[in-house]
Amino acid sequence: MEQLFVCVVIVGLAAYGTLVLIREFAKYYRASLSRREFEKKDGMCLAILVKNREQDVEWIIRETMRSVLAKKCRMPVMVVDMESDDETNAIVKSLVMEYDDLELIENSEKEKVFENI
Repeated sequence: MEQLFVCVVIVGLAAYGTLVLIREFAKYYRASLSRREFEKKDGMCLAILVKNREQDVEWIIRETMRSVLAKKCRMPVMVVDMESDDETNAIVKSLVMEYDDLELIENSEKEKVFENI
């Protein structure tokens, strides 16, 4: 009787483990499909308009790029400097050197944002 109980518990745990494994695999598969669909979409870019934000523009851009890269998608991020009087422009220029998909657009060239759509 005791042996039967142990066998039932073991079979129950094995069945539960199998169901959890299947559920996690399905969740991973759905997430990878949605990422692939997102990567294939053309005509998408993220535009960030900034003016006199030297105190936090680096953090904003780094967090944005971290999020974009975490999703494993290739989406251009354009920072439009709206004629900043502080060091915002210089900070963004230094970040452009670090990230391939980051571009700085001056206020006079802001129509370039719409060329990628």
